Amino acid sequence: MDRLTLLRLNFAELSELLDMTRSEIASFNDLAAREKDTDFLRRLKVRVVFSCIEAHVFHLKSAACALSEPGDFSDADKLELQDLRLAQAGFQKAKRPLKENIKLAFRAYGRVCGKSYKVDFSGEEGARFLAAVEIRDRVTHPKSPRDWRVSASDHRLVDDAWHWFGKHLVAVSSLDE
Repeated sequence: MDRLTLLRLNFAELSELLDMTRSEIASFNDLAAREKDTDFLRRLKVRVVFSCIEAHVFHLKSAACALSEPGDFSDADKLELQDLRLAQAGFQKAKRPLKENIKLAFRAYGRVCGKSYKVDFSGEEGARFLAAVEIRDRVTHPKSPRDWRVSASDHRLVDDAWHWFGKHLVAVSSLDE
């Protein structure tokens, strides 16, 4: 199969994943609309949104590896895309902050698509995304009862994060450039 066909198949898979994650979030929103607004539902939304984002980041990195041709990535880059690092005892899982993981995923996926794509966190929307990541971190690793509280403004930040991420996902996965 030629590279363009592989890219089209991958775009179809990416589109399916996006549809699934949109459906996941829509299902959550339907549930939340029927229920009383609670901290539990707001925490659940944070988890749902960021699990969808993490799924896309993983897919972009996996697809970049699968679609790459010799010379696209160094061996070190390929390890990084697979969340691995070389250690004395062999390969080990490598964990990187979400911001860096997003940059890596979009840059690598863009490269195999013949694009130079960079996610910029310096603007207002990027800053709001990073604030939502802090909310996710606080909710998933609470240190006190207040860490589990998700305010209405926190909730909006998480929604904004999903929309900002989605705009980048659509932009990097478009076939035209």
